[in-house]
Amino acid sequence: MITQSPTEFLDAFAALPAPCAAATARAAFMVAPADFSLAAESARDNAYMDLAMPVDPLHALAQHSALAQALRADCPIITFPGDPAAPDGIFPNNVFATAPGRLIIGRMRHTVRQREAARADIRAFFGDVLGYDEIDLSGCTDIVAELTGALVIDRLRGVGYCGLSERCNLAGAQAMAKAFKLQLLFCFELAASEYHTNVVLSLLASRAAIIAADGFRDVAAAQAIFAAMRDVHGR
Repeated sequence: MITQSPTEFLDAFAALPAPCAAATARAAFMVAPADFSLAAESARDNAYMDLAMPVDPLHALAQHSALAQALRADCPIITFPGDPAAPDGIFPNNVFATAPGRLIIGRMRHTVRQREAARADIRAFFGDVLGYDEIDLSGCTDIVAELTGALVIDRLRGVGYCGLSERCNLAGAQAMAKAFKLQLLFCFELAASEYHTNVVLSLLASRAAIIAADGFRDVAAAQAIFAAMRDVHGR
């Protein structure tokens, strides 16, 4: 079910079958910085990118390595080398995602990010090495679907929370719901100043939610998510 109504969402959420999927990922993959810089095209609709602030590529590489070291304490980490042609392409979750047996490739809004979807090494790793089926949305010119930047997934219940913005339209949300085989998708518009859902909403192992309500165009959407999580976990 796909809905944009907070009331319909809460009714559908309450009717979901008992959850049985894993709440967290088995592993994670990262893309290391290569000549890291801020892309002016990406900054056009990302208020968090300040082009006037200089960046240090070596510092970015060190921070990336430290993050990988921290994450490996909880799950296996696979790191792909960065591509100098995609200097800000260090957020692969916007472009690539996995579901059981499937690699999903998103449709990025900006050209500078679209080139990441063509990476043959990442596609070959999941397809040829792991044997995953490929669901490629990158060639669908009528959609914008920046995967788990735009779509926050409750993995345990198969529920998706998708913020509509310049980085994801309704057609893109519908395509992602099908690709991830979600049981329920709740779509809502983000505030005009926001670009990705995962900036204003985080789910912690499907047990708790962190919500920045002012990042939603209609606060009723944020309140509905809060109510759903409160009813099942009390937080």
